[in-house]
Formats: sequence, C-alpha cells, structure tokens
Amino acid sequence: MNIEIKINDVDRTNEVDVSTIYKNERMGAISTLDFRMTKEAISDIPELNQEVKLTVDSNILFYGIIVKMEKRQEIGTLSRLFISCNDFGHNLNRYIVSARYNKKTVNEIIEDLVSKYASGDFTTTNVDCDIEVETIVFDKITLTESLKRLASLTNYNWYVDYNKDINFFSRTDNVAPFNLTDTNGNYIYSSLDVVEDLSQLRNKVLIRGGEIEGNNRSEIFSGDGTREYFNLSNKFGTLPTVEVDGVGKTVGIDFLDQEEAFDCFWDYNNRYVRFVVAPAVGSDNVVIDGKPLYPVIIQVQDDDSVDKYGVAEFFKEDRKIRSLEEGKQFATAELEAYKEEIFEGSFETYQHGLKAGQIININSDAIGVDEDFLIQSIALTMQSKNRFIYSVKLATLKTIGILEYLISQLLIGNRIIKEDFDEILVKPFFVSEILEIDETHARETGETMPLEEMQIAEDMESSDNEPVYVYAPYVPTMLTDTKVKGIFNISKWQ
Repeated sequence: MNIEIKINDVDRTNEVDVSTIYKNERMGAISTLDFRMTKEAISDIPELNQEVKLTVDSNILFYGIIVKMEKRQEIGTLSRLFISCNDFGHNLNRYIVSARYNKKTVNEIIEDLVSKYASGDFTTTNVDCDIEVETIVFDKITLTESLKRLASLTNYNWYVDYNKDINFFSRTDNVAPFNLTDTNGNYIYSSLDVVEDLSQLRNKVLIRGGEIEGNNRSEIFSGDGTREYFNLSNKFGTLPTVEVDGVGKTVGIDFLDQEEAFDCFWDYNNRYVRFVVAPAVGSDNVVIDGKPLYPVIIQVQDDDSVDKYGVAEFFKEDRKIRSLEEGKQFATAELEAYKEEIFEGSFETYQHGLKAGQIININSDAIGVDEDFLIQSIALTMQSKNRFIYSVKLATLKTIGILEYLISQLLIGNRIIKEDFDEILVKPFFVSEILEIDETHARETGETMPLEEMQIAEDMESSDNEPVYVYAPYVPTMLTDTKVKGIFNISKWQ
C-alpha cells in the first residue's frame, strides 16, 4: 500500500508518522484529518491554510487545509508538529449570505449563492435538486448554514468533495459501492454489530394536517330587531353570503373594509357576522351560507404489530398536509417505518470507497438481519504500517419510505417550502479612509524653527431633490443624480 501526504503539493510523507493518521467523516459535517510530523530542523515548517492531500494507491482519501498546528520541541533541534485539517467545506464558513429567493428551485438558489459569494472557489456540478422553493430568506448566515437549511427543508443531503464541488443530492439516491453479506469479505470478521431498538415503535398513527374546505353549509338564525352579532358554528374559509328575509346583503371583512360600504361584516378568526343595522324580528329569517373549514385528521393502524407488541400510539401535526389523500399517504409512511423494531449498527472494513450519507445493505443470516442502513460516520486509522482500517457507524433506514414520500410531495409542489420572514435585508457598506501626511524640515544649528499651523478642510454638498427609486444595487454617479435604492413589499429589490 502506497501512502502519500502532500502539503502545498510537496510530498512530506517521510516526515509524517503514518501511525498517527486519523480521519473522521460525519454526515452533514466537515471531514477532519489529524496527523503528527517529526522535524529535525525548524526550517520548512507547514503553515496554516496550506492544502493537505492524503492519497492511498492514488486514491484521494482526504483533501483540505491546515486549520490548527501545535509545535512541540523535543531533544535538541528535534520537534514534533501536531497538525489538524478540515476539508474544503470549511471554507464555506467564510462567506456570509444575505439573500431572499422567491419561486426558485434549489438548483437555481445554490448556483446563485455560489456565483455571488464563492465564485471561482467552488463549483455546483453535482447539485441535483429540482424542488421549487416558494420563499426562503438567508439573513446574515454562513454559506454552510444556508446549504444546511436547504438540505433540512428538502430532506436532501450535501457535502463538498475533494474537487471543491458542492454535492447536493437526495438521501435515497447515494448508494454505497458495496454491501455486506456473511461471505463477501467486505467487513472484518466479528466486527459487525447490529442493535435492535423498539423504543420508537409506532403501530397506531394519528396525523392532524391543515384545514380544507368542506361542502356548502347554511347557518340559520332568528332576528330580534336589536341583535347585531351572530356567532357562527363553522369557520368559513371564504367570504360567506348573507340573506335577511330572503334579501341578499353585502358582506365585508370586519376591521378591514369601510363601515359605510357594506350591510354586514364577517370575521374569519372570531367566527361571527356583525350587522350595521340589526335584522328585523323574524323566525329563521337570517341565513348565513358558506364553505366551512375542517382539519385533516387521519388514523391508521397495523393490526399485526398491535397483536405482536401491543398498542403504541403516535400523534403528529403537520399543517402542510392539505388533503385527506395526502394525510393518508403520510400516516401510512410513518406506520411502515416504525411498526417494527429499528436498527443501529457498526462494522470495520479495509475496503475503500465508503462515504458518510451513503446507503448500505446488510444481509446476514448469522445475525438474522436484512436491512438498509444509512452511513452516519467513518473513522480512518492505521492498523499497521501498510494497512488502514475504517470504523463505520450506521443508522436505520426504515424511514426511507417517509423520505421518499416527502421528497415526492415537494417535487410535485404539494408541500410548498415557504418561510415567513419580514425583516428587511441590509447590506451595510462603509468606506474606510486613511490620510497620512509626511513633512520634513532641515535647519542649521542654532536656527530657530518657525511655528507652523496646518488646517485640513473638506467641502460637503447636499441636495434637496426628490429621490427617484430604482432597482438595487445602485451607486449614485454625481450629486445631481437623484436615483436611490428602492423599497418594495418591505424588502429591498435585489
């Protein structure tokens, strides 16, 4: 096995104690590499921010930068350097994002973010997410946090590869290069460990979604000549129609429409109709007609699981669910994921190619497991001078049904990503000026130095002209230029 460590493209393998090499990779986090160097002289010591590349048999196992270095003097001129590195995803933390996006796909958003904030440093070749985002705002957060937000909202995963390319992909699509069986030799014998867990058991699932419109419904009241307020049993989703003694009345929205413009006013939240003039005395002479809203409530149960384990109820509220069919699909996906035990596991291997976030299957008759797992983390250490060992931690992937369902709903637009965010994005810009004046005086011995006085003045001009609002960003060209950045819908045009 040929191990090579290059620092700033210079081979430094002979100075590295390869037994100290330790790499840690976790899903959704920056990969790290630690190792120790021994130096006979202080010259040519690596520097912070220099690039480090670890390869084994020409396969890149790590590529990043030095972020921390401890220097320790030993005997004489001998010194030891303890070096810590982060992969290139670390550099995404250097960029602060202030941006708002409306009706853009994740592909478009990430491409725009990189072009604006990290152009030339990162690429987006492997960004693959056509989910449209209705509204999202990044208010002075790092580019790393921006990508994490997008991944969380879409149930996708992401990382920066060793070519500085951002990979953004569905969690269900990233398959490991190999699987594990009792006989294929892809893991070290006796290292496979799988834990069964029943603590997340759910076999009776109740889902409460958002509100949907029902069939038309009438509410009938009797006027008494003095009563102006009529409380409604139903929460109507749209403006109701109102009749008194068979005559239609004009209906406005209370506290929004002009008092003199309508006969009566409807309040959505408090569920009432208020009349400007109380309806006359009559029997069932006030008819308020509309389409009521009612919540989506779905309950599903797996009888086999209930018989086997007993009832394990679960309730979840998701206001984004807007139909009975969608609620049933969501509840069924939850039930399928957790009606049986879930698994966690780990194993060790000598095989290269695994990466956190990949899906790997374990099919073992020896321990009675046939499951898909998600690779949570991978730690790389040296077992001997010529052999690496990978320690892999796994989590259950029974939730794959939920993930596939949620992603499919986002792709067809049934679950719109929208964040309510009213804050105006401000990108302050300050001009820094430094004025430096050097003056030299020469005088003969005994000559009196005359007193000097110096003044610095700055002329300022102002204009009282009415501003003309334009799309931002814009920089005025002269004093008489009246154009300024416009404000629209509480947000600066971008």
